[in-house]
Amino acid sequence: MIMSESLTTSKQKKHLGNMVATTLTRFCNETNLDFDGYQRLFKRRGEFNDGFIALLNRLSAKLHDYTLARAILGGDLITPEEIMTARPDIVYSDEQIIKLAETIPNEETLRWCKANSHAVIAGPPESPMWILISKKEYVRRNWNESVPIVIYTLSVDQVSWCINTFFKVHHVRLFPFENGFVQTSTLNEEGTQISICCDIGGNILKSSDYWVSYQNARFMQVTGARTI
Repeated sequence: MIMSESLTTSKQKKHLGNMVATTLTRFCNETNLDFDGYQRLFKRRGEFNDGFIALLNRLSAKLHDYTLARAILGGDLITPEEIMTARPDIVYSDEQIIKLAETIPNEETLRWCKANSHAVIAGPPESPMWILISKKEYVRRNWNESVPIVIYTLSVDQVSWCINTFFKVHHVRLFPFENGFVQTSTLNEEGTQISICCDIGGNILKSSDYWVSYQNARFMQVTGARTI
């Protein structure tokens, strides 16, 4: 059994060597480097070796399986691959995709998100982490009623990212209301927490940019919103 595994590994290494040789031959034939071009390449041998090894590691890495997360959350799970498809202007590096794949919430957390109406959305490339965001809402019946708003643990940029991304991927709103706002943890110059809302067209407006009809306003209940 051990010998069989050894022989298989030997054949695989030989096949890899043939792949590399074929690729280098293609490179030489298609690029037509001159003498100076080859010399520049030789001087960057270390960078070439590191980059080549990194490429092999990436291509040979086991792809992450989102089957369990998808089965639990359905469309409330949004992966970086889905984001890049729906938003061509957004690009994740291979390292960022791997990081997100390796840090996806465990089954217990995913089931908690399902039970508590939370979406799990990959954060932007600038901050590649999973964002768990509440989809619950509280409808205010009258202006004198006490509103149990729980302060978001997410910043205005994170909430805006989730709203935009969810809409781009699914063409439906993350928060199903037009006249209301979501309070975030971001403070303005006066030390007041910034709230955001969506207008009829789904555009995100910050608290300083809009006026809402408070009589029928809806407020997001964001208990449990957090990031991974």
